[in-house]
Amino acid sequence: MRLLNRLNQYQRLWQPSAGKPQTVTVSELAERCFCSERHVRTLLRQAQEAGWLEWQAQSGRGKRGQLRFLVTPESLRNAMMEQALETGKQQDVLELAQLAPGELRTLLQPFMGGQVMTPTY
Repeated sequence: MRLLNRLNQYQRLWQPSAGKPQTVTVSELAERCFCSERHVRTLLRQAQEAGWLEWQAQSGRGKRGQLRFLVTPESLRNAMMEQALETGKQQDVLELAQLAPGELRTLLQPFMGGQVMTPTY
């Protein structure tokens, strides 16, 4: 569930600009993520440490910081699903897959043991 929450928060940050760099205040980001300014700072720090985005804050109340995205939400979801599969966390995979059920087969196929073959006579 934690992975899904992080991904949802990242998508809320991403959506208004479709991944283009933004000049935005912390309070605007907090509104998008439905959380406090303090928590959005924590989210930004964690996402920056994970290599998902770059955040350059400006000192002073109401000052706009620079937000730049380094990965798309789709590639982030795929990476999270692959990591969950490799570590055997099937529940996390199912939660993440609910976001894109059409891509589930292509993501799971390399991890499945067998393959379907048509009989030749």
